[in-house]
Amino acid sequence: MKERILEFFKRYNIAVKRSGVGVAQHHININCPYCDKDEKFTMGIDLKTGKFGCWWGKDRGHAGVNFYKLVAKLLDVSLKEAKSILGMRVMLEGEADFKNSINKMFEPRVLEVEGEISKVKKIQVPEEFKTIRKDGTTGRFWTYLEARGIDPLILTSRYTIYCALQGRYAQRIIIPYYYQGQLMSWTARTIRDGRYEDIRYKDLSVGESIIHVKHLIYNYDELVRDSGDGLFFCEGVFDCFNLEQHLPLGYRATCISTKSMQTAQIGMIKKLSKRYKTLYLLLDEDAMMETVGIGSELRCFVNNLQVLMLPSDIKDPGSMSEQQVQNLVRGIEEKACKAD
Repeated sequence: MKERILEFFKRYNIAVKRSGVGVAQHHININCPYCDKDEKFTMGIDLKTGKFGCWWGKDRGHAGVNFYKLVAKLLDVSLKEAKSILGMRVMLEGEADFKNSINKMFEPRVLEVEGEISKVKKIQVPEEFKTIRKDGTTGRFWTYLEARGIDPLILTSRYTIYCALQGRYAQRIIIPYYYQGQLMSWTARTIRDGRYEDIRYKDLSVGESIIHVKHLIYNYDELVRDSGDGLFFCEGVFDCFNLEQHLPLGYRATCISTKSMQTAQIGMIKKLSKRYKTLYLLLDEDAMMETVGIGSELRCFVNNLQVLMLPSDIKDPGSMSEQQVQNLVRGIEEKACKAD
């Protein structure tokens, strides 16, 4: 529970207070989303149980025992969407058991949303989504990518990505997720880092998606047509972008957008395992337990998976330099040669 809670606040860039006055043992504090007071960090969250409560509003319902309900309030999403965001299982219609669901991975999705069956057959790219260009009104997005160490020219030529100047996804880079050539969902990354009011990633909701991003493998259509020596699975899409621009020929990268595998993703990874000699799981440095757990789960379905751990001085694959990526691959290949 502790890792899931901390990962949520990190992913959505929500400020937390870990110690000091007012913070109980095994707790963190956040700004209460229910209160209209100016007081900061008044809501405590038990990292062991997920229970939460505000000093000022416990008598008015500013407390609860289910962490996903707090997530729903913070992100203004449904309870079902909040569970999906936390990696809690969203069941498929007619799913009898785990193995049966694996065989159904590539049928049209039917997801339960707030107790009702939502059947989304088609979504389109909104008009406010624009192509990222170096000059003009979208130049700020180009500059942001450069500041992240990502070559915008390579990125925009290799992937379909957009940006938004206004609307629901204003000041965000939008990354669409496709399956079998059809747009399924998207996630949007803010370019305004350091601003508390901006959630770092904002996904298209479960109810609006055909398949939500947390049930997909990024760039799956291209990867399943390709083949090679290795395929790296990262946590975030910007980790994928950074690795892809530095990896040598024969290696590719993608992301799972979560720290807990979903059934649909396992079905896709099974197919990808037949296209690449070795699959590599490479999550963020602070996700050691999740990495081990996902690795154990995937090994039940694929036999060519290796679990990799980042050096302690590297936070995530998105911060790796070209030399560090090259060293990582060189180490993998040298180890393979010795094993042979």
